[in-house]
Amino acid sequence: MHRLLGCKKITYDTNCVIFYCLNTSLKSKNGNFVEINYGDKTKKAQELTTWFCSRGGIVFLRYCAKEIEEETVAQSIVKDFANNPTILKKLDMQREGMPYLIQNQIQNSFFKKFDKLKRYPWFEINDDFKPPPDILRSIDNYFRYEMKSSKSLLDRLSFSKKKHPIPDITDQIFLAFTYCSKIVGITHDSSVYSYQKELKDKNLCGEVFDLMSLKKI
Repeated sequence: MHRLLGCKKITYDTNCVIFYCLNTSLKSKNGNFVEINYGDKTKKAQELTTWFCSRGGIVFLRYCAKEIEEETVAQSIVKDFANNPTILKKLDMQREGMPYLIQNQIQNSFFKKFDKLKRYPWFEINDDFKPPPDILRSIDNYFRYEMKSSKSLLDRLSFSKKKHPIPDITDQIFLAFTYCSKIVGITHDSSVYSYQKELKDKNLCGEVFDLMSLKKI
């Protein structure tokens, strides 16, 4: 995290907030409690947030917040956990699957933590940013034509991202924001952080770090 020393603000993408907020425990059928979170990614998001909130502010774009508030993201996440064989085994629910009541419990816990996060004075929802159309168009063109047509560039992506290598519009807005605001971006999306150098050289993004690459001081 030494790379963030001196920063007054950082900005999270949607995934970082999801990792931070989705952290609860459920009681299994045999009475044990099972942690429901993203493991090391949740730990790192909470670690970074705790470390940075006393040093500066964390900015979250309204565009990213809308993804969460529309519930489609949360519903998708819950389904991933509900269909996870390891989680189901720990909960002793392999046969019947995860009841909707339990799925709702996970989702409600997530939204409660997100609402609590929004109330902290160091967490800022940015409603004002409007991405310049020329920058947004240039970012999209880079991914659609330069990156997608280059095997060496595509090889930087994680395996799961290679099927859909072009970042969605919210991620592209996130990149534009790091350039326009000069605020360091934090993400764990390889299609967002893997091309920082090329995009910076074209004045299309600012500093962007992979969440999991940030080491404790």
